[in-house]
Amino acid sequence: MFFALFILGVALAITGLGIVFFYAKPSRELAETFDLSQIDDLEVASVILDRHGEEIGKIFVQNREPIGIDEVSPNFVNALLAAEDARYYEHDGV
Repeated sequence: MFFALFILGVALAITGLGIVFFYAKPSRELAETFDLSQIDDLEVASVILDRHGEEIGKIFVQNREPIGIDEVSPNFVNALLAAEDARYYEHDGV
């Protein structure tokens, strides 16, 4: 009985890894083709102003506002690192 459960667990693990690989591989290939020099060309919102220069609305498909790295809160960076890679400062990468 134990051996049968062990074989079933191994089979499920292999199947799960295969599914993860199947879905992750195209995403990784797509990410590798993205040209980072195009980051400034991403669409940003068009701002509509009244006659006094006050913003009255925006037109956008995706509401993006580019910001500089100095405008990013250190708390956001810490939260991102905690969620994504707690050992970020301890290793040399993937």
